[in-house]
Amino acid sequence: MSNGSNDTSMDMTESQAGAPLLSDFGAAEEMSTNSGRSNKTRRVGVAALIIVGAAGGIFVMRQVGLGAASVIASIVVDYDPNEFTKGPGDPAVLDELVRSRVAIQVPAEVIDQDPFVLEGASAAVDPVKQPAVPQLSAEERARQLLAQKIKDATGQVAVQSVMGGPIPLARINGTIYRLGDTLLDVLKIEAIEGREVTIRGGDKLYGFSMGEPGVQWTRDAK
Repeated sequence: MSNGSNDTSMDMTESQAGAPLLSDFGAAEEMSTNSGRSNKTRRVGVAALIIVGAAGGIFVMRQVGLGAASVIASIVVDYDPNEFTKGPGDPAVLDELVRSRVAIQVPAEVIDQDPFVLEGASAAVDPVKQPAVPQLSAEERARQLLAQKIKDATGQVAVQSVMGGPIPLARINGTIYRLGDTLLDVLKIEAIEGREVTIRGGDKLYGFSMGEPGVQWTRDAK
């Protein structure tokens, strides 16, 4: 019997001792939860204050900007100087304003100097005129054209060989020619003697030697 009562008393003591521990743990957990909720509420409140402050600042800046624009837009700069002459003011300034509205033309005879020429600078010099090109007649133009063709043709003549005899022949530019033949349309074979060929071009005679490049001599035709 005594053992049973002892066990019962021990159980009651343990239960009574454990009850404060559980109550303390619950209180601590509740305090932790309340603290977390308080911090979260505080952060939300701070964020809300920042957003409200920013929105208010933007609104105030917008109102200030619109107010300045409205003030500038309402300024009128157009005026009539004649209106100021009716009231008090500086007569000299008002007269100057009135005079500035009148277009003044300076007579040409009053101008002593060309406004586009600096004082002391020399007068503009007329550009040098190119000499007039003389007009050539058709005959003169034809003569010049023929002379140019003869000059070009004589630069192309090359005598490779000469053959004497009753009918002398000359090999020029790879072709055999004899006296009187036409060469390059504007040249004519005048003489074939020894190693030399005489060719006529217009009123000039040109001498060429076998194996020698270019014209060797030039003289007027008789």
